[in-house]
Amino acid sequence: MELQGTTASISTASQSPSERSRESSTELIRAFDEEIAPCAANSHGFYAAIERLVQGLSASDVWNALGTCFQADTQCGSMVNLLVIQHLSTSVNGMAHVLNLLRSTVKLAAGASKVLRSLTPEVRSEMVSRWSDSEQTSVYMTPNHFIAVEIPGTGLRCPVMCVGLPGRGLGLTQYEVTQLITARLEDRTDGATALSLLPGVAVHQRYLTWHLLAALIGVDGNPLDGVDPVAVRKLAISLLDAFKSVDETPAIHESLCMFFDRMGDDEGAARSYEHLARTHERMAHHVAPRKSEGLYLQAANFRSIAASCFEKGASLKAAATQYREAGASFAKANETSRAHEYYELAAVSMSRAAAVCDVESLLGSLREPSHSDLASLCLLHERCAEIFAARERLVSAALLHILAADYLVEHRPKRLGRDEVTALATHHRRRARDYFNVAELSGAPQDLRQLVWFSIERRLDELTSQHGLSGENYVVRFVDARDTISFHEFEATPGDAWVLMLTGERPNGVRIYDLVTAHTMRRLAPTRRLTGVVSRGERKWPHPILPRAFEAGDFIEGAGVVDMILSAPGPEIPPPGASR
Repeated sequence: MELQGTTASISTASQSPSERSRESSTELIRAFDEEIAPCAANSHGFYAAIERLVQGLSASDVWNALGTCFQADTQCGSMVNLLVIQHLSTSVNGMAHVLNLLRSTVKLAAGASKVLRSLTPEVRSEMVSRWSDSEQTSVYMTPNHFIAVEIPGTGLRCPVMCVGLPGRGLGLTQYEVTQLITARLEDRTDGATALSLLPGVAVHQRYLTWHLLAALIGVDGNPLDGVDPVAVRKLAISLLDAFKSVDETPAIHESLCMFFDRMGDDEGAARSYEHLARTHERMAHHVAPRKSEGLYLQAANFRSIAASCFEKGASLKAAATQYREAGASFAKANETSRAHEYYELAAVSMSRAAAVCDVESLLGSLREPSHSDLASLCLLHERCAEIFAARERLVSAALLHILAADYLVEHRPKRLGRDEVTALATHHRRRARDYFNVAELSGAPQDLRQLVWFSIERRLDELTSQHGLSGENYVVRFVDARDTISFHEFEATPGDAWVLMLTGERPNGVRIYDLVTAHTMRRLAPTRRLTGVVSRGERKWPHPILPRAFEAGDFIEGAGVVDMILSAPGPEIPPPGASR
């Protein structure tokens, strides 16, 4: 058998006839393992070996001893068949045969449950006690990523899967699960345990691995003393990754949330609560509206907790994203005031860590529902601008005031007089001018289209240089001062609208942008929905440079262009051989 280890032979000293008969089953299994090792799962030799094993284990002298491992009402024929199937499942070719026979691991798990549930209390106790034996644990990790245990004295192995856990099969306690998972795997010279190997197993057996972790950490998310917390955390993180894009039940992430909370692991807790929120959002999407509101409320609360955890871990942009999603869920639950509150939290948090275009999108989500509270919206723009200024992002601060003023003028809210709107807009334009003056940009216009042209013209030498204009994790290029797609030239006076198009990314994460006209953007991607995943029948617009379709964020317009060009500190010579 292709297992990671084989159990040492059992002492034959002072054996009773029953014990010698049990040894007969061990010898049958040893011979069977050797015989099928080179065989293909569908070969005649493989089937013949299975038939001989079934006959051998069913022989009266062997079964009379083997049957003592099981409860009194156990039938020889059915149990032998189950035992052979379970033993086969612990090897590569054996598992191939079993899956071809059963067509499902669900039936395999049901059979394992019946085998383990049928063991006598004495045999169960002996099996469990071996797991803490430093010499002979009889615990294996099969090539198919299952933990398997040996039925004492028989040579027969059975995968534990989920059936050994509380309420199933062996009905293991938290202490016994801990012994199983931390037992040294047979014949591993490196002293490996299931706990050390399970992080690599999670991607193959995510639900099984989660059941094992849940049993290991108990109902309160707290592993027993003596268990390596670093190893348990590594396993928990591997499960977060394994379930990243999988629809799952809330119970999976509830246990992970409790564990990371107990560990004081802010990043792990944040990711777990984020997954838990996403699970509730998916559930809400598929139920009646009256039920969905409660699920969206739960999702919003979990998003809020995730945001707090991200903030504790100094991941401010991630925290802002969670506050934004919490606001969206509150809105779907018809909790409008709380939605506004969390959108504002998102904007403030994003101002502490991100670029102005990220904050602009958040403020945009507040504008329409905030018509009746315009003063609050203006104050929020002011507050976010102050945060940018404190980060020495003076251009970003000015841009937020320009955006506020433009909104007031272009979309004058109802129930507000013209004079009131004009006064507020004037205040924002004055504050924008103040920030531009401090940034030594006293001649900067406050019309966004002209401001984009002003920005390009002011940094034209750096933009058209060999290495482009380097900012924080990005480079902006303007080769020959022309649209990189249409070759339209940059004019000496404000005319065409210019945008940034993502054209590459270096191995170190630096994103490369080239300037193109708005006309080129509309021609390349006519729809505004630039996502990689589209509905059936909806067209994907191919990127002319990158080997994929356009995605959201590939184009940056208006304030984002100005911010990236004017906020960039200056040219930075890339290391030799860096991709452009």
